[in-house]
Amino acid sequence: MTNLGRTDPECWYETVNLQFFIAQCIYFAVFFLLIMPAFAATPTNAELALLGTALGDCKGTVRYGYGAGRRELFTDDTHKAAAIYKFFLDYYRSSDHTKKQHQKKGKGAQIDTVRLARCQCFFAFPEEQRFHLKMEDSMDVVLSDYGAFHSRLLKTFFQGFRNGTLTTRDQVLDLSSQSFRTRSGKTEGSSGNGGCMGIATIVAILDHDPFISDEDFVSRVRQTVQVSHNHEQAMQAAVAIALAARVMIEDRDSRTANRDLAEITLQRIYRHVTEPEVLKCLRIIEQQILQNTHTRKLDHGEVMAELNILLPSSSGAERSRKKNGDTKLRGTWAPSSAAAVLYFLFTGDGSQNSLLHQVAKFTIDQDTIGAMLMALSALREGGFRRSEFGAGQELKLLQELLDNLPGWVAINPNAVDYLVDDDEDESEAVASNCACRSQSM
Repeated sequence: MTNLGRTDPECWYETVNLQFFIAQCIYFAVFFLLIMPAFAATPTNAELALLGTALGDCKGTVRYGYGAGRRELFTDDTHKAAAIYKFFLDYYRSSDHTKKQHQKKGKGAQIDTVRLARCQCFFAFPEEQRFHLKMEDSMDVVLSDYGAFHSRLLKTFFQGFRNGTLTTRDQVLDLSSQSFRTRSGKTEGSSGNGGCMGIATIVAILDHDPFISDEDFVSRVRQTVQVSHNHEQAMQAAVAIALAARVMIEDRDSRTANRDLAEITLQRIYRHVTEPEVLKCLRIIEQQILQNTHTRKLDHGEVMAELNILLPSSSGAERSRKKNGDTKLRGTWAPSSAAAVLYFLFTGDGSQNSLLHQVAKFTIDQDTIGAMLMALSALREGGFRRSEFGAGQELKLLQELLDNLPGWVAINPNAVDYLVDDDEDESEAVASNCACRSQSM
C-alpha cells in the first residue's frame, strides 16, 4: 500500500538525520571516555592525606597479631584520620558563617573541642557507620586495634555524650589528660603516637586557607590532638608531622631534593617544637640525613637503634627493646615514631612502594608508621604514582579503601583521580641530588 503522506526526499532526510544523530552519540561517547578523564576532579589535600593514611594503615602489618588475616581494612589510624577529616570538612562548610567570620577561623580561633570529641568517639555518626566498633561495650573490652588507654577514653567520651554528662571543653580535656598518668616524672599509659597518626588530614585547613600562618596552623594542630592526647610529647610530635605535611604541599611543584627538603622541613619544625625528647629524636634523624653521601650508605637499622635507645621505660617499650633487639623501631612512642616517619620520607628513592617496604623491614608498629608516611608521600606527590598503583591489585586496593570508608566521610570516590604520572627525568634528578640512591635494605 502506498504511503500518500510521505515522499522519497522526506525519507532520505530522516535517514540522514538518524545517521547524524548516531554519529553524534558515538562522538560524545568517545569524548567522555578519552577526553573527560583529563578534567577529572582533582582530590583536595585532605583527601590525599586520608587515602594515604588508609593505604599505609592497610598495607602495614598489624602489630597485635592479625597480620594478613586482619578482620577489617582499617585500624585506629584511619579511624582517627577520618574523624579529623570530617570535623574540618564541616568546620569550613558551615553555611551559617559569613566570609568575614570564615576568615577569622585562621586567626587564633578556637575549635569546638566537644564537637571534635563527638567525632573522634563516633557518637556523631550512625551506629552502622562506626567502623564496626562496639562503643557501647564494657570499658574492660578493648576496641579492636586500639590501645587500652585510648579505647577507654573514647568509650568514656561516648558514654558521657549518650548520658548527657559530658558537655564542656574542660571535661573533655580533663579526661584526655588522664590517659597520660605520671609517676616520678615519667609518662605512663598511652605512649602518644595516637596523637600524630591521623593528623595529616588537618591539611583540610590549607585547602580553605593556604596562607594561614604557621602559628595559627600549629595552634589548630595542638587543639586537635589535645582532645585525645593531652600531653606535650604527643602534641609536639603531631606538630612535626603536620608541619611536614604543609611543607610537602608547598614544595610539590618545586620538587626540592630530599636532603635539602629535609633541612627546610626540620628548620621549620624547630620553630614550633621545643619538647626535649621530641627534639632529641629529630636531631638523630637530621644528623643521619645530612651526613648521607654516595660514599656513606645509610643503615636504617642503625638509625632505628639510636631512636630505640631514647625509648622511655614506661608502657613496656623498654622491655620490648631489650627482649627483641634494636634493628627495628620499638614501641608506640610519639617522638620516635614521628622522627622515623620523617627519616623514611627523606631517604626514600622516589618509589612509594619502597617506602612501605622500609616500614615493613625496620618498624614494629607498621600500620601507624605506614599511615603517617604514606599520607606525607601522597601530599608530596599529589597522589599515587601511576606506575605503582595504576593497575591490577594496587588500583583495586585503592578503590576498595575508598569504597569502604563510611558515608559521612564524603571523599572523592574515584581511585583513578588520585593517580599521578611519573616524571622519570625529575625522579632521577631528585635521586642524584639527594645522594639517597644507595641505601641499606
